[in-house]
Amino acid sequence: MIRANIAVVDDDVEMGKLVKEVLTDEGYEVTQYSSALDALSKFKNEPPQVLITDQNMKGVDGLMFIKKVRSDFPSVIPIMMTAFGSVETAVTAVKAGAFHYIQKPFSNDEMVSVARRALREARVFGDGTYTRASTEEFKSVLGLSENMRKLQALLEMIAPASANVLISGESGSGKELVARAIHDMGPRRFKKFVPVNCTAIPENLMESELFGHIKGSFTGAYVDKKGLFDEANGGTMFLDEIGDLSLPLQAKLLRVLQDKKIRSVGDSQLRDVNVRIVAATHRNLRAMVKEGYFREDLFYRLNVIPVTVPSLRERKEDIPDLVDGFIRKFNLQSERYVSGIAPAALDLLLKHSWPGNVRELENVIERAMVLTSGDVIEVAAIEGGTCFETVASAVEKMADDMPTLEKLEERYIRKVLGEVDNKKDDAAKILGISRRTLYRKEKTFGLIGDNDPEPLEDTDDSIH
Repeated sequence: MIRANIAVVDDDVEMGKLVKEVLTDEGYEVTQYSSALDALSKFKNEPPQVLITDQNMKGVDGLMFIKKVRSDFPSVIPIMMTAFGSVETAVTAVKAGAFHYIQKPFSNDEMVSVARRALREARVFGDGTYTRASTEEFKSVLGLSENMRKLQALLEMIAPASANVLISGESGSGKELVARAIHDMGPRRFKKFVPVNCTAIPENLMESELFGHIKGSFTGAYVDKKGLFDEANGGTMFLDEIGDLSLPLQAKLLRVLQDKKIRSVGDSQLRDVNVRIVAATHRNLRAMVKEGYFREDLFYRLNVIPVTVPSLRERKEDIPDLVDGFIRKFNLQSERYVSGIAPAALDLLLKHSWPGNVRELENVIERAMVLTSGDVIEVAAIEGGTCFETVASAVEKMADDMPTLEKLEERYIRKVLGEVDNKKDDAAKILGISRRTLYRKEKTFGLIGDNDPEPLEDTDDSIH
């Protein structure tokens, strides 16, 4: 087993020695330096996993040091120490690349906790080197639960291959980010990753979008256009919600997977493509095959490597780490500094059932940070402005008269739409469905009129 390696850099030798002793007592291998230049010269031979540096040092200060380390040693995870605490300083440190910011004087427990969280960011690969997770977004859905450790190990194993992958999991669980991680960790990472939402593109345009078209092939085709397969050539295509693809298009996709060739709409010429397909669905494709809604031969072509993304309720032990990751993300985006979440507020999150999975948790934290005036998220910020507080009891009341599943679904959709003032994008996110799916359900339940237009495209969410 490789021992965790931490570098402590502070021109105050006694302070550096104190930090070193605290972390050494926790079993970490700690190297102390009294200047940034000394540390940089040693990092060339053996960079640490985690760097803990003071902000105000002679010569190269902490901010310049962190920027240099992030440039030259991107796998190193920096933590900033300072005696001059302010929101502006914290934001500046995070912008420079700091993973976290800790103000002096700090307790031993605070230092150990921050160092431990930083070490979780490191991922150990087979050759013993350390790297940060493949993308910042993917780190947001990772955790330390057994389910996620198994998923991470599987992705590292399958990323170098070229076989097709079928990702299954509930809406909002992070399927697109898993697909991106497979691409980013594999040999195709220098080529494009092209996501395609099979629900968002109208069926009559899907063939042209995928394969391209030539001028004059149909009304409105004024110029030649390359398709998404051309764009993804050499890289990866992510087909999200593959279960919504029509049977005729399923047949065309199958032909591409078999022959590795495509033909533009209106063209007679075939051309070669080299694309790895990663597909995803929240549906039961095996059941759809039996019912005749999905081609069996296409299913087996896609399901070469099956990957299942666990729901958030199956890994609630990951919620504290996910919350911490989202706080860091929104601190950087909003140029503010929220240090964490109150225990009572975190307990509220742990008790929630999370039907919208990680996407719902991300939205709750983003809203809570907007409603937080201090530096800690409290219970009121979690409850305020959302249907979060009452959703569990509301669902119980909805089911008091033992309605049919369809009627219960209608009541819940009405409830969510009412709580968000009929804002369709917000409702769709909470429900964990696309805008077009919400439109269809509203149509079915008579919540909108016949003249209401169907949305052509869904809002581009960060988690799918």
